[in-house]
Amino acid sequence: MPAPSTYKPRSGPKTGLPARRPAPAINDSTRALIDTMLAEHLDLREVWTRLMDDHDISVSYSSINVYFRTRPRP
Repeated sequence: MPAPSTYKPRSGPKTGLPARRPAPAINDSTRALIDTMLAEHLDLREVWTRLMDDHDISVSYSSINVYFRTRPRP
């Protein structure tokens, strides 16, 4: 029979404070641009490409994907 594990999960930073949430990667003006592009029935790759090329907005594809999955539906 194997011995019980002595592993203890880490409970946050050593300061005792809860971990901070990261700042959102997409701000309000970028959200408006993304929503208008999605209203034109563009796929996420096209939205990402247009943001980078036409609007000089540097945002990761995964951030756009997360926003798309979590945005409120009309």
